[in-house]
Amino acid sequence: LDAIWSFQCPHHPQLTDELLGKLKRIIIAQRPLKKPLVGKCTFRSDEDRAPRALPIFQRYRILTDLGNLMIERPGTAARRLSCAERDALANKLMTQASTVSFESMRKALKLPDDARFNYEGGNRKGFEPDQTAKVLARPNCFGKGWRGMNRDLQSEVVDMLLTEPDEDILGAWLEGECGLDAKAARLASLARLPQGHGHLGRSMLADMVDALENESVEAVDPETGEVYRAPMTYDQAVEAVQGKHADFGPEKQLPRLPYYGKVMERHVIPKPDAPAGSQEAVGKLPNPTVHIALNQVRRLINALIDEYGPPHEIVVELARELKWSQKRKDEHNRTIKQNTDANERRVAKLKELGQIDNGENRLRLKLYEELPADERVCVYSGKSIAVEDLFSGAVEIDHILPFSATLDDSFLNKVLCTREANRRKGAKAPADVFLSDVLQEVAERAERILDRRKAKRFAPDAMEKLAGETNWQARHLTDTQHMARLTKEYLGHICDPNRVWAIPGHMTAMLRGLWGLNALLGDHNRKERNDHRHHAVDAFVVACTDRALLQTASAAAASTERLEADRLFADGVPEPFENFRKALADSLDVLVVSHKADHGVQGQLHEDTAYGLVDEEINGKAFNLVRRKPIGTLSAKETGQVRDPNLRQALEGLAERAKREGLKLPGLLETFGETHGIRRVRVLKKEANPIVIHHGNRGEHRKAYTAADNHRIEIYQTADEKWRGEGVTVFQANQPGWQPSWRTAYPDARLIMALHANDMIEADFGDGRQVYRVCVLDAANNRVRLAPDNESGSLQERHNDPEDGFRWLIKAYSRLKAAGACPARIDVLGRKAAEGPA
Repeated sequence: LDAIWSFQCPHHPQLTDELLGKLKRIIIAQRPLKKPLVGKCTFRSDEDRAPRALPIFQRYRILTDLGNLMIERPGTAARRLSCAERDALANKLMTQASTVSFESMRKALKLPDDARFNYEGGNRKGFEPDQTAKVLARPNCFGKGWRGMNRDLQSEVVDMLLTEPDEDILGAWLEGECGLDAKAARLASLARLPQGHGHLGRSMLADMVDALENESVEAVDPETGEVYRAPMTYDQAVEAVQGKHADFGPEKQLPRLPYYGKVMERHVIPKPDAPAGSQEAVGKLPNPTVHIALNQVRRLINALIDEYGPPHEIVVELARELKWSQKRKDEHNRTIKQNTDANERRVAKLKELGQIDNGENRLRLKLYEELPADERVCVYSGKSIAVEDLFSGAVEIDHILPFSATLDDSFLNKVLCTREANRRKGAKAPADVFLSDVLQEVAERAERILDRRKAKRFAPDAMEKLAGETNWQARHLTDTQHMARLTKEYLGHICDPNRVWAIPGHMTAMLRGLWGLNALLGDHNRKERNDHRHHAVDAFVVACTDRALLQTASAAAASTERLEADRLFADGVPEPFENFRKALADSLDVLVVSHKADHGVQGQLHEDTAYGLVDEEINGKAFNLVRRKPIGTLSAKETGQVRDPNLRQALEGLAERAKREGLKLPGLLETFGETHGIRRVRVLKKEANPIVIHHGNRGEHRKAYTAADNHRIEIYQTADEKWRGEGVTVFQANQPGWQPSWRTAYPDARLIMALHANDMIEADFGDGRQVYRVCVLDAANNRVRLAPDNESGSLQERHNDPEDGFRWLIKAYSRLKAAGACPARIDVLGRKAAEGPA
């Protein structure tokens, strides 16, 4: 930009230095990042959590790790470190720049060859040193002077590095206050310090470090019987500083559950500029899944309290393993070691390529290694990807299925692609971007070059299938575990915390099978996940499980590879009560599943692509929109919609040749484009109701967009007593004062109901009045797709499976009227209060 500017300035006097500065801020400089919200200290809610980069945090981390370290020898019980041994290792970790191996630690303590540490086991090679000193004590930065600096000045330096955005001010401060030369100050300002925050505030950290350094507990050497002073563990230090660690219970029991942020301040992050009294102002959990779950828990529990009174005992199903056998632990450790070794290879490769060793670059390499050596290409465009391109900006990481819709940030949902392909795809599923013939090519390429589990995500019904996959719990296990722990703590505010306890999911599954409850919904050998009522069966099992049963199974599971009924309950499983299967079956027959409908107007207003407005014809077919597309991305159909007639004829010929000779059309198109100097072509499109946006000072410029999702369908009855409907898009629902056209076209018509996705209706389609869920709003074809309230899984896939009994109920508005359809209101306790036939 400077070169262009200096060359053009003599010819254009309006190119001033001030204008150049504005352009640089817009084009080059990164805008100031919004300061991330930070949670409160776990123990002292009046202070924020401290950055991990602070020297005192690094000291605390090292002392905590060493406090938990134990020495093991064959045939002898493990012993804790002595304070002298802890100090020797702490000094090594605070002064060394690389990982301190377990072998090095053994030598430092002069332990016998057969001694081992409790952290050894294949997945760790040693302890990490002071991560902040590792960076700032480099010779070209602070050098040896860093470790000799007092802790207060070290903290001040780190605070400046973390908070001062102006590089000039930061450099001058480092030179003036710390005595660095200009080069060292520059390198220090660019140092990549440890990211994120711990769970403790600064004052708590200071008190913890003081306790860990200066206080000790009595221990006995199991080999010699000698009594010695051992360093405190984390729990002991917390108790010494703050009181008993586990004592987070409420001061008194509450009659109803309040918003969780008001009683669990240590877990939430408040938003200072939020409206007073709002959930954001009080504080929210950063995990949206858990936030929603706890709010739903509050609604359910308060409704139960209103109906039945305060609870005496609450049992929560916890999604976690029971105790692992040694074999299972060894398998787990082997897997971790394999992952660790692979990660170390990537670190070495990044160094060889001259790239920064960080999480994103390691992920890029991992995704690149996933591709077959003979076809390392962009799955969307088919363009080749070289290892040199990985870090150039020409290649990006894409979520196959949009993260905003799935919250799936796992490796299985990520893929490498070219920047151009990623811009085209945007935050959508492949099936929502590519036309059928192009999508087929993309899906076939995915089958060849990607993990089979990833390739499935390119299918037309991938989004729907994801929602019903049977491994959903495995994908979201971390969320579920965290959710269960917080739920247990939350419920302790309306019930004695000692009477709120958890049952592991494997225990639930075992008892469900032993009590013969799987057969109530289908196959007696497995849980029927295509029926939402399996959650009710699980809830029944949880309610019928007492602590004695849990303890028996948990103890036995510690010595077995899996829960085996014949070993755990040789004398049979006690039945919860007489005729319990019939009682549960009767309840399931009348149970109505409630689905959370979304009547809000949030959502994508329109598709991303901008179109120009035209009025043209091709072979008698009218088109009203035009856009530019890279020539290599055209489908066979789109070659016949190219605006230029001569170019259209040539490209149609290429499409026919590709079909006739079995060639890849994108390759032919790209070669044609390179030969003729054509990168993009104008393609026409027909859209019934495009969204036209006016812009410019007087609105003289126009762009058109196609509508995205439907917000609802309004079903109305006209004077001839016919039911008709009109779809309302999310864009229309967001326009102030907007009214659907039927209200003007039929002034005497009356609204019957407005149907949103996941709304419930009650109707009689020949089998008596039943409750159905609205699954698909098909406004273009004047109909909706329904499913019984209990059906789950990938409904489109199940509909296409001849062996599955599920079939869509595809109903036109007239059929809804004939069936006496009306909204069905299901409260949080599952009670139905239908409004009656319309």
